[in-house]
Amino acid sequence: MDLIRFGQEIVGEALANGADEADVFLQGGRESEITTRMKKVENIKEAISEGYGIRAFKNKQLGFCFSSDFSSTGMKEAARRAVVLSKETTSDQFNGLPEQDGDFNPDDLDLFDPKIRKISTEWKIEACLAMERAMFDYDKRVTNSEGAGFYDGETTTVIINSLGQSYSYKSSYCYLVCK
Repeated sequence: MDLIRFGQEIVGEALANGADEADVFLQGGRESEITTRMKKVENIKEAISEGYGIRAFKNKQLGFCFSSDFSSTGMKEAARRAVVLSKETTSDQFNGLPEQDGDFNPDDLDLFDPKIRKISTEWKIEACLAMERAMFDYDKRVTNSEGAGFYDGETTTVIINSLGQSYSYKSSYCYLVCK
């Protein structure tokens, strides 16, 4: 799915429903989790998630709607709902879109490492087991563990508004813990 085009459609739909300004924050990605406890694999999880939040401003009133329904009907309903909700809130002079910053480039954030996705499940399991073994070997008084875990994921984020601003970036993370 083209998240930028989809985001532009959501913003356009909010404006068509009467919003003075609108923006959308879309995010999609994957995550994995491997946990071990007491020297055995306890959990292996892989998940994919995506969703979006739309803010609609009408007369400096703010409405917000979140959805994970990427169908045309779902998108139109989320945009319509955000506009309807904006009419139910108090006006605030600070409600509205931020001024444009032409110098901002999300690529400068350097938040994505494609190598993280290539870490094998086998390596993750062995790292968890090795970490837990090291904890038990460190001191014989340690006889129990809440386990070890390896967590990683990557996300694509898109932010689009009715002023013509459009940003997208990818980010990734991984970490290993033992308790």
